[in-house]
Amino acid sequence: MPKRLVSFLVLSLLAIATPAGADMSKQELQDMYISYLNEKGRACTVDSDGDIFFSYTIQEMPLNFYIIVYEDDPQCFHIAAVDYWPINSQRELEQAFIATSVVSYNNWVVKAYVTAMENSVNFSAEMLLAKPQDFINVFDSMMSFMEQGMIDFTTQIEKALP
Repeated sequence: MPKRLVSFLVLSLLAIATPAGADMSKQELQDMYISYLNEKGRACTVDSDGDIFFSYTIQEMPLNFYIIVYEDDPQCFHIAAVDYWPINSQRELEQAFIATSVVSYNNWVVKAYVTAMENSVNFSAEMLLAKPQDFINVFDSMMSFMEQGMIDFTTQIEKALP
């Protein structure tokens, strides 16, 4: 096969294999997420790391969430909730480790974990998408999974603590 034809085929396959939007800049990703959240009536801001901060109410309690923006991997869609549950004692820390393990085991999307400084519990939901714009199709489901994980964690830890 002539070299030109081989080169053409390789370049064609690369063009097909690269999903649309996989080369979006951080600014384009931020704008896309902000536009979506604003359309949903959710106020949001860009934090100092370039991530998108927004509030979301779960069981009548407003909580802080972030969409983590990965410029180097725009197909990764990541929602995080930080400082969900403050840890105030050694007993609570021990129970938090157990409860986060149970939640993470029972939920295929959401992971709960104790922070490195062991002073709070965070939640994280991540998905790899064919193209960054597909986050629109999974956002509500991911937030529902986050909500269920948080409810499960709260139930687990409240059962264990007096």
